[in-house]
Amino acid sequence: MNNEYIKFIRFENTNQTSGPSNEYLKFQIQSTKRSLLSHSLRVTHDPLPSIHHQINICADILNMKIDQIEAYIYSEPDHNAFCISESNSMILIAISSSLIKILDDIELRFLIGH
Repeated sequence: MNNEYIKFIRFENTNQTSGPSNEYLKFQIQSTKRSLLSHSLRVTHDPLPSIHHQINICADILNMKIDQIEAYIYSEPDHNAFCISESNSMILIAISSSLIKILDDIELRFLIGH
C-alpha cells in the first residue's frame, strides 16, 4: 500500500479550518482515557493476546507504530465501538465486550482498522 493512499485515508492531506480546537480535543481524549482506565480492560499482549495481535496487524497495514494505539474493552450489552484521535498522535480505540463476543478475527480486524 503506498504512503499517499495511507495519508489520504488518515485525512493527513486535508487542511483543518473548522472543528474543535486541538486543546479541546486533547482534553476530550484525556477525559475518555481516564474513564476507560477506570471502567474497562486495556488491551495488551498478556491478558488479550488474540485481540492485541489483530491490533498489531492493523498497525502494520496502516504503517503505524503500535505504541500510538491504545485499545480498551468495556463491558456493555450493546454492540458499539469508537475511536478518537488527534492527528499524528495517540489513537484511542474502545470496543464493547458484546462485540468482542460475536466478532471473529477478520471482523475484529476490520472494525479496528476502520
